[in-house]
Amino acid sequence: MKMLKMTDSFKKHLSKITFAKNRTMEIFASNKVAMDSLSRAWEMLFDSLCATNDGSIGELKDISSVIQKLSSSQQKILATELIHLKHAKLAELDEQKAKLESAYANLQKKKLPSAIVNLVEDQLSLL
Repeated sequence: MKMLKMTDSFKKHLSKITFAKNRTMEIFASNKVAMDSLSRAWEMLFDSLCATNDGSIGELKDISSVIQKLSSSQQKILATELIHLKHAKLAELDEQKAKLESAYANLQKKKLPSAIVNLVEDQLSLL
């Protein structure tokens, strides 16, 4: 298979695309944009309700449909946030577990953890 040589301008273009993609993922990963948009949609719905006097059955069905869709969207956003929190906590727990396992292994070998050794060495060098 013949490999194509990338020009510098093409590499710059790819890096811009990669940066934009990563930035977009950062923005949407927080769900802030989605929640802000959803809040604005709720505000628009309430403004619409306050502006109308008497609604027909058709209008009430439309409003009911909008409320159901907004509620469903909010549940999906919150579920996504819970998933992100869960993954962050699991990663944190995995890191703590690895540290504890390392400390336990060092204790089994009757060896002090490197952090303690470094602290002692630093204190001794001050004397």
